Parts: sequence; C-alpha cells; structure tokens
Amino acid sequence: MEDFGASLKEGLGTLGSMSVKGFDRAKQFSQEKMGSAVKTEYDQDYMAVAGRVESTKTWINSTSNAARNFLQPNVGARLEDMFNEKVTGKGSAIDKRQSYSEILGSTMKQGGIEIGDNTQAGQSLVEVGTTFEKIGMLEREYLSDVYTKFFKPFSNHLQVEWALSLRRKEGWI
Repeated sequence: MEDFGASLKEGLGTLGSMSVKGFDRAKQFSQEKMGSAVKTEYDQDYMAVAGRVESTKTWINSTSNAARNFLQPNVGARLEDMFNEKVTGKGSAIDKRQSYSEILGSTMKQGGIEIGDNTQAGQSLVEVGTTFEKIGMLEREYLSDVYTKFFKPFSNHLQVEWALSLRRKEGWI
C-alpha cells in the first residue's frame, strides 16, 4: 500500500509541476501581451531560422494547394476526394472520374452516331470524339500518376515534417 501511495504522490507531483509550468507560460504570455512584462528577446539565429521555416511552410502549402487545384479543378470533386481520404479511407477517385476531354469525346461520338456516321459531319464528330476520348484517358492516367507519385507522398511528408518542426519549435521557446 505504501508503494501505491508513493507512486500516486510522485504522479501527482509530476502533474502538478506540468500544470504550474503551463500556468507560468500562460502568465508570461498574457503579461507580454498586456504590456506589464518585458518581452522575451530571442537569439538572432533563432529568429532567422524561424523566419525561414515559416516562409518555407507558406510556399510549400501554396504549392500543395496549387497542385491539388491542378489535379482536380472542380471544387466539389476536391471536397469529395478529401472526405473520402480522411473519413472513409477510400482514397481519391481521381483515376475513376471521367475527365472533361472524355466527356466531350463521348458526347461528340454520340452526336455523330445520332446524325449518322454515314454523313461527313457524323463521321467527323465520331473521329474527333474518339480522339478526345483517347486524350481524356491519357489525361486521367497522367493525373493519376501525378497524384500517386508526387502529391500524395509530398502531402504525407509535409504532415510528418511540420509536426516534427512544431515540436522542435515549442521545445526552443
């Protein structure tokens, strides 16, 4: 029973010191913001590194957002993909969804068949529609490769690296 009491006392002591440390940080922060305390001055090297990290984070996030917009310009489809990745775990539907070129091609082919593929206009629509369908399939394959080989690893790397950087930054402060 004494062991339990000693371990409980030790655990509460550790918890108490953590809460006091957190309270002291909050108190220092509020005093610095209110003006009743001298603001902590950081080393110039630290400030330079912190500035570079923030700048890098801004540009990488901007690049990541631009890549996501390139891969899927439709906002609704992007939201659906993000929902599927985060909540359901199904991943992106970028390789399953028809591209705009494929949609245009199939519409042109259907129109050419309706007009009559024995007429010159109908034949032209069918030929151009087939070409657009091929372009669309290549486009979809390209976007799928960009997503799986660049964007997804890049995003995963960012999440891990920024979490690590934030922990290091909090350790310095």
